[in-house]
Amino acid sequence: MIFTHTIEKPGEINMNESLNLSLGKVEVGMDLAKMIDMKPIYFDLGKSTIRKDAAIELDKIVQVMNEYPNMSVELGSHSDCRGAAAQNLKLSASRAQASAAYIVKKGINKTRIVGKGYGESKLLNNCGCEGKVVSTCTEDEHAANRRTEFIITKLK
Repeated sequence: MIFTHTIEKPGEINMNESLNLSLGKVEVGMDLAKMIDMKPIYFDLGKSTIRKDAAIELDKIVQVMNEYPNMSVELGSHSDCRGAAAQNLKLSASRAQASAAYIVKKGINKTRIVGKGYGESKLLNNCGCEGKVVSTCTEDEHAANRRTEFIITKLK
């Protein structure tokens, strides 16, 4: 997706208002983040505070959920394998809940979104490294596992 905007006068530009985030066919099980070409949501190391760059991306989800008032979403946060599995699960849950709370704060009914942390339980590749397993994966391969998914769970 390419976005072009002509700047006609100096000042602040609210890109969220300029973007057309209309969706094509929407079905239960689809990942909204992929449908609207969202950028990944990043957190500072070991933290679950919503950063400004993440807020911009979460605002896109709010816009879509406002457009589809009968849609419910599970926000799933995932980690790579590095760090203790229990800590990764706890941190991913905290990040998912913080992201869901941000969306609720923006006016989405809390019954429509749930945050769930998966830690390293759903790796997208063979980059496991728990216990005595030593990963030979590249940073990019690990990064693929550190993701947030916004799975549509209900369309009334």
